[in-house]
Amino acid sequence: VGRQTRQALRDYQRDRGMVADAYPTSDLVARLRAEVRGEDLPALLPRADRGDILAMQRSLERLGYEVGELDGKMGPKTRRAMQAYLRDRGYPQADEPSPNTIQLLLQEGQRIP
Repeated sequence: VGRQTRQALRDYQRDRGMVADAYPTSDLVARLRAEVRGEDLPALLPRADRGDILAMQRSLERLGYEVGELDGKMGPKTRRAMQAYLRDRGYPQADEPSPNTIQLLLQEGQRIP
């Protein structure tokens, strides 16, 4: 993927409130295809399951964010922690974790011993 394509991907992600990392995940490609075809986007992107949320909570905790109980539920403390993480890194705010957000958190959280 070239420089101009990466910039176009970043712009697309930013305009839609996604983490603007320009990484062409399968979810991003599916969103682009669905948008071009006029399909419903929410059905494309699955909600995070309890395992995803639990892994995200562990990463947030390792990074110094207070998530409350490690229970795999997207409660108010976990939501605030995720939003603080996104804000601290300059990413757009979200109420629910996207696959991109989870992936970023897991990668960053794994770097902390």
